[in-house]
Amino acid sequence: MKMSRSRLAALAATLVAALSVAACGTGEAGSDSASSGGGGGGDGSSGIKGGPGVDVANKTIKVGVLTALTGPIAVIGQPTNDAYNAFVKGLNARGGIDGWKLEVVARDTQYVPEQHVRAFNEIHGDIAILNSTGAPTTKAIQQQLDQEKLITQPISFDTVWGLDPTLAPIGTPYGLEVMNAVDWQVKENGAQGKKFGMVYQNDEFGQDGLRGYDAIVKDLGLDSVAKLPYKSGDTDFTAQVQKLKSAGAQVVMATASAPSLSSMIGTAASQGYKPTWIAQSLAFTPQILSDTGTVDGKLTPAADALANDMYTSAFATPASKLPDAPGYDQLKADTEKYAPKQTAYLPYYVLAYAHAKLTAAILAKAIQNGDLSREGIYNAKTSIGKVDLEGLAADVTYSDEIGPPSRDSEIAKVDLKSEGFLKEVSPSYQSDTAKNFDFSTLEQ
Repeated sequence: MKMSRSRLAALAATLVAALSVAACGTGEAGSDSASSGGGGGGDGSSGIKGGPGVDVANKTIKVGVLTALTGPIAVIGQPTNDAYNAFVKGLNARGGIDGWKLEVVARDTQYVPEQHVRAFNEIHGDIAILNSTGAPTTKAIQQQLDQEKLITQPISFDTVWGLDPTLAPIGTPYGLEVMNAVDWQVKENGAQGKKFGMVYQNDEFGQDGLRGYDAIVKDLGLDSVAKLPYKSGDTDFTAQVQKLKSAGAQVVMATASAPSLSSMIGTAASQGYKPTWIAQSLAFTPQILSDTGTVDGKLTPAADALANDMYTSAFATPASKLPDAPGYDQLKADTEKYAPKQTAYLPYYVLAYAHAKLTAAILAKAIQNGDLSREGIYNAKTSIGKVDLEGLAADVTYSDEIGPPSRDSEIAKVDLKSEGFLKEVSPSYQSDTAKNFDFSTLEQ
């Protein structure tokens, strides 16, 4: 069951109160007062107002990165950290932002909310802007983020992020992703009149996908024959597959983790059940098809089944299309020099590099406005308008109104011959359901 914003806030407050430690660096977070820790707060020779994490005299800005370098989603966290560092090192080598240099302050939170809170409390007084991996982890610190007006980029696609102007997500929210992916199947891929089913993780992530599924089923009048939950960590999907098969589901939407997706499709194939699968963006990672996530790697046992008839809504430009992106040359140069182990350009690496570009764009706006205080960076984000991510991910638009950064989805088909195993079939697709979704209806 989805928790309301008020319940989430209460949970976050409890965690913070229980786990808070003394913030290091530049005094109280959210304060613009200077101290000896390197976070100058007043007007400097540059004429720019500073704040936490900002050294006006030396023109440096500290950027926080809370991610999972170890633990169950290190496959996401390590590329995230590498991408931020590659972008920042490349940016600094090119002169920074009008002479301002960025410095990454990273912590490993292991995708554990309590550890995320501890790490946040270690660095929040000494950073100007934050990147935070994960939905439950970001929600554990969200109340403090709002209180401090600390602009934060969640590497997560929760629909509720659109309610919070302090957050600066990239990508179309989970619920809208489902609307677009199902709508494309019906209107562009011949699924009109077919029976639909859904398998979803029984948590907030799954409920978000289910919200989108229910909305598009209603709008298009689809024949939905099954909606089946599973628990995070489940490895046996025999029951769900048998129910989908017996119900005659011909198209199945999966809001799942990548290992779960691989297991359920492998189970279905072993029973001779081969519907069209639609994978939520989070469900797809190239590593479920080969050991390296590339076409040169050793294919996994589930690769053939996964590539049979599966589509996904990509949250970053697939590796097969990256060379066409305006931002590819710089991505390639920075990666080869500063993160040579990441040259496969896996989705989360490209996404995090796009996040780092967004960080620079927001800070550039704040510098232009002459105000790098928390309030100044907040004002820059909420007034920046459209940000061009140069084809690495969907462009985002921010204002002081609630809503998502994007309502479009890039639809791709799993293909064993395409680099990254995704072949783009629609670069920017938006359903009427996603276009008209009213964020004010979300529970707060």
